[in-house]
Amino acid sequence: MPFYFNSLSAPLFVHWEVTEFCNHRCQYCYNFWRSDKKYKTAEQKKVIPHDVYSRVVNEIIKHKIYKVIVTGGEPLSVFDSIYPYLLRLHEHGVLLNINSNLTLLTDDMAEKISKLRIPILTSLQSYDEKTTNMLTQSPNAYKRIILGIKRARKYKIGIAVNMVISQKNIDHIFQTAKLAKELGASKFSVTKACRPLSCQDFSDFILTPSQLRYAFAELRRVEKEIGIEVDSLSSYPVCLFEKQEDYEHFGEKRCSAGRNSIAIGVKGDIRPCPHLSESYGNISEGLASAWEKMVSWRDYSYLPKKCKTCFFASVCRGGCKAEVLANKYKIKDPDPFADFSRALCVHPRKNESLDMGSITKDKTYFFPTNFFIRKESFGGLLFNGKSEAYVNDALYWFIVKHAKESVLLQDIAKALRTSQEKAKRTLAYLYRMEMLVESKS
Repeated sequence: MPFYFNSLSAPLFVHWEVTEFCNHRCQYCYNFWRSDKKYKTAEQKKVIPHDVYSRVVNEIIKHKIYKVIVTGGEPLSVFDSIYPYLLRLHEHGVLLNINSNLTLLTDDMAEKISKLRIPILTSLQSYDEKTTNMLTQSPNAYKRIILGIKRARKYKIGIAVNMVISQKNIDHIFQTAKLAKELGASKFSVTKACRPLSCQDFSDFILTPSQLRYAFAELRRVEKEIGIEVDSLSSYPVCLFEKQEDYEHFGEKRCSAGRNSIAIGVKGDIRPCPHLSESYGNISEGLASAWEKMVSWRDYSYLPKKCKTCFFASVCRGGCKAEVLANKYKIKDPDPFADFSRALCVHPRKNESLDMGSITKDKTYFFPTNFFIRKESFGGLLFNGKSEAYVNDALYWFIVKHAKESVLLQDIAKALRTSQEKAKRTLAYLYRMEMLVESKS
């Protein structure tokens, strides 16, 4: 439904960079290579832009943003300053996540984070202490990360561990995942090191397509043998995948840059993605103005010519644009990891087609109360944490009115002023997207 998607009034997610200071100097980090040196000193973390913080929070609440990922820099370096703003977002029902290396976590911070039930995504470069310290360029990083994870788990904070993989640690995946599980992490993910925009030579880090495929296989082995949930936080071109199981595990993640997420910098600049430097406006002008300027990220303006005939074009869209721009290509070029040399080796999941046969007029259904719903000009947006669904105005108001009631096929047909046969398609769509559940009573 491209019209609905392009007409969203606001993003679903915001990556909020509350500081550009970090006590680590990770060699692959996009912040590490920024030319603006003034954020590199500890003194700069004392400069707290409360006016920007306030505007950001006001705009997030105003536009009914689903989730805010608090990031940086290292957000715990300014935790006391951002805590009142986190409280306000929490009070307005905004889901919060924190990205942190956890080395600065104190008992007081942990207690406050635990009470707000904010999960933390932390970065662990390797199970090997020497490798971790080398990649972070911090002599005690490994020990402090481990202590931070243990302290977070002491306060029952949900922890997911992410490992940025590169030539330096590609063979450390399994052992690092094992350590993460032992420390109490509920999830283990990898992110491929992406060349920072201003980095001239990233050859010591960049992975090859075959190494990425090796990483996918290792993650599946981790899931099977260690028993921890696995994921990859990067988006990939579909033609990179050679195995169906790898595609179904890691290839269906869509790039959200400017499509349903944005990044807001410490000065209030609004960008499509944390890895991109181009600003589309400032929070002082409001969020809506910058969001409207990003429409080319939501339509097919940046779809590479080579990808236009591909079945997966609407999902993949040519891969990661940050990867494209960082490698000095034009924005309409395909991801450097795209492989056009062979036929596609994967196919869509069988359950992607609508199962209309299971929808009958004698069954009753109900709408779960745990999904997010937001009014839009075309009707409404539904989101359950995994899938988005777009509905017209009549269906939006029907869902709002009957959110806690059982409904029948004929009720939907009446609300949409259509036949029961056509209403079946709507119910099947909502059922597949897990926005509708069959009543068993």
